[in-house]
Amino acid sequence: MPKKNPSAVELDRTFSLLDLPGLRTKIGVEVPDELLGLALTHPSAPVAQANRVAYSNQRLEFLGDAVVAVIVAEHLYTTGPNLPEGVLTQRKAAAVRGSSLAAAARRLGLGVHFQLGAGELASGGRDRETILADAFEAVLGAIFVHGGMEAARGFVLRALKDEIETVAARAGNAKNALQEHTQKVGQGTPRYESAQTSRAADGAPQFTSRVLLHDGVHATGTGHTKQAAEQAAAAATLVVLLAAAPPKPLVVLPKARKSR
Repeated sequence: MPKKNPSAVELDRTFSLLDLPGLRTKIGVEVPDELLGLALTHPSAPVAQANRVAYSNQRLEFLGDAVVAVIVAEHLYTTGPNLPEGVLTQRKAAAVRGSSLAAAARRLGLGVHFQLGAGELASGGRDRETILADAFEAVLGAIFVHGGMEAARGFVLRALKDEIETVAARAGNAKNALQEHTQKVGQGTPRYESAQTSRAADGAPQFTSRVLLHDGVHATGTGHTKQAAEQAAAAATLVVLLAAAPPKPLVVLPKARKSR
């Protein structure tokens, strides 16, 4: 017979290990114990292993991943009415990337509350960036399920306030941001090739710049000055590189044992 979802007694026993009231105070949103506990249950946790996909935070993580992207995109759109699409995309990608979500999760102390299997605990899972980022998304998913978009929006804008402000400050110099990224991932220092290509309708000169890394040209940008064209090219390149980042690894669960 297939395993049933955890009983209320099983869940109470699991949640007794968690300081859910304390966590609710930190996140600033009322979420029921069962839903919040589910968001804090990694697929490797014993209760998840016993019940397979029926009881882990993966579905809430899937939902939270979509919700955080929408909320941050909406915030950037409304607070930056004059920003072009490329810059908005760059800022959103930086604000919602794994390291940003993990940093917010650490400030909230999610790792302390997270339910993990023995192997993940032994290997430092409570402070692993990917696990913390997933936990943030799952908690957001739980907030969205219970409180809707308004509750989710309030949580995200509070929790990611530092990250959103940081990317806004850095976005003024896309060349610096690109160089930080390429050096961090081992792609070296970007080079720029720029030239005046035409004149705009108002007679102002138009420059085109392209970014070269060790593996070739990544993107181009245009502007009324050489510096503006290079900034535009750097912002476009950063968008391309962040979009091409490898996806999160899938967690493969062991096959359930057949009941005798």
